[in-house]
Amino acid sequence: LAVKNETIDIFCPDFTSQEICQQFRDIASDYGFIQRYSKNKIDFTKISEEPWHFRYVGVEVATEIYEKGITLEEYTQQHGFDYPVSLKS
Repeated sequence: LAVKNETIDIFCPDFTSQEICQQFRDIASDYGFIQRYSKNKIDFTKISEEPWHFRYVGVEVATEIYEKGITLEEYTQQHGFDYPVSLKS
């Protein structure tokens, strides 16, 4: 996904809610992507909103996160994992 623009403010881009970017945002979870840091979860994640930052987590997980309106951290905690998830055996 790309947008051609003469100037882009990398700290506060305005393209994230325009045309093709908004279309992607609307269907992202259908393809397994979540917006990593949302404006309404800053108190929980301690990270400012990053409307351009998406993470692939798979369709099933993305759908649950989207429908519940939760973060990846909340999802992993609800499923009995600490975040970040350890891959140690």
